[in-house]
Amino acid sequence: MTCAIDVSHVFFSYDGFRLEDINLQLHIGEQKAIAGLNGSGKTTLFKLILGLLEPVSGEIYVRDKKVSRTNLWEIRQDVGLLFQSPDDQLFAPTVWEDVAFGPRNLGLSPDDVTERVDWALDLVGMGKFASRPVNQLSHGEAKRVALAGIISMRPSILILDEPFSGLDFEMVKAMMASSGDSEKMGLVSCSPHTTVSSSRTGPIL
Repeated sequence: MTCAIDVSHVFFSYDGFRLEDINLQLHIGEQKAIAGLNGSGKTTLFKLILGLLEPVSGEIYVRDKKVSRTNLWEIRQDVGLLFQSPDDQLFAPTVWEDVAFGPRNLGLSPDDVTERVDWALDLVGMGKFASRPVNQLSHGEAKRVALAGIISMRPSILILDEPFSGLDFEMVKAMMASSGDSEKMGLVSCSPHTTVSSSRTGPIL
């Protein structure tokens, strides 16, 4: 079975924090949940996969491409990451402008950008909030907008870091199948106290 993400013997260390010999495979069409306490390294692992951090040793491949400084733009078109806090992702004055940022960077035409933004906002139930300033959103609303910004780029892999804080399960389930693509796959992180069954998310690691 082809790997969408392959993390092999990865070590990472920073300021006293360590990840040691991490191995993870996510196959095409597969979904997995990664459970762990706060501070256990889930977010760090996701940042390593996206190339936001570099491992001390080991290798990470995304769709057969080794994650490196030379191909980060390619990797980030394949992988969409929802951070725990929407404050880490929202920066434009309005909801619509924020969601449009990614599609514009893909070089899409204005009509295609509008189509992507409207589709993504409707999918997360925020279509009526398009003109609202992002600083006037509740936490849950902001998280939906951040998610819309990710899915508007239509990545093949979604990584959702603690999505159940501010989003209900049915919303997360819709996001994991947002493109209608049979190859859609994803990783979801959660705390050990989150009630999520493997039948809903796939294997829990």
